[in-house]
Amino acid sequence: MPLGTMLKLEQLKKQIESQETKIQNQENKTNIQEKKIQNQDNIIQIQGKQIQDQGKKIEHQEKKLQNQETKIQNQENKTNIQEKKIRNQDNIIQIQEKKIQEQGKKIQGQDNKINIHENKLESQEKKIESQGNMIRKLEKQYQDIVKLIDRLHSPTSCSALLIKHPSTRSGMYYINPKGLSSPPLVQVYCDMTSKNRVGVTVIGHDSESRTLVKGYDPAGSYKRKVKYDISMEHIVAIMKQSKRCEQFIKYECQGRLLWHLGLYYGWWVSRQGTKMNYWGGAAVNSGKCACGMTNSCASGGKCNCDKNDAIWREDSGYLTDKNTLPVTELRFGDTGHPSEAEKGYHTLGKLQCWG
Repeated sequence: MPLGTMLKLEQLKKQIESQETKIQNQENKTNIQEKKIQNQDNIIQIQGKQIQDQGKKIEHQEKKLQNQETKIQNQENKTNIQEKKIRNQDNIIQIQEKKIQEQGKKIQGQDNKINIHENKLESQEKKIESQGNMIRKLEKQYQDIVKLIDRLHSPTSCSALLIKHPSTRSGMYYINPKGLSSPPLVQVYCDMTSKNRVGVTVIGHDSESRTLVKGYDPAGSYKRKVKYDISMEHIVAIMKQSKRCEQFIKYECQGRLLWHLGLYYGWWVSRQGTKMNYWGGAAVNSGKCACGMTNSCASGGKCNCDKNDAIWREDSGYLTDKNTLPVTELRFGDTGHPSEAEKGYHTLGKLQCWG
């Protein structure tokens, strides 16, 4: 083969190889482009979906926007209605303010009238107060006159005084009990409202307050003599001429006895100096307290205090025997044990007589 032909063939081979290389490169580029195109397609599909989603969202937002616009329109309508109502209210308020002004003028006129009436009322009250003072002064003068007359012509009792002067008020008065050898007149308190307004003669004494008894163990070792506001002779005379007399007596006890197994730890003394064996509310000489008369004592015996426990108990009632009243002394015991809470309180009321 000629050299020239061989050279041409060699050149052609090289050109063919170069072309094949270019073709191979083009194929590689094509593959790469196809992959890019594939990726672009995928991206386009994804974006297409996103666009669809966005479209749906836009449609949803447009619906919301339409709803909002509808609501805004409704709100505007409501606002217009409210504005009309407000204008109507303003008109009403203006009318009301005029009425209030008119009412204010009327009230001012009424206030002026009230001030005039108040001044008149104050003047009347002063007159009434002055008249009341005068009435009280006259009543006091009347009471003083009654007392003076009574001292000159003293009634025998508060009951007799009330019969003689029905308008007599409660207070201190002089009476003249029957059958006295000493100066007859004696001043007592007359209760004109109690016992259905019969006129009760009340005689006080120095032992009326609630008094503690403690530290006296032997029976009757505690002694409390009772001093009355008037003499015993006057008291006896008042009781003799009265239909009824009474005196309240009470003993509160804790961990101590009053009467037990025939032994008397506490008692009261009559005006004759006799040791009495019964308590207020019980029958004379019964040896019992009030609860013993109804078999209702806490101890099941004759008195509540005979239970002798740590609970506070009480025996109380009225003494009504005119032959032995008034109480002149109180005696108690069984309150001195150092290891036990033994104590009591006695209370003695005023002597009251009426009728």
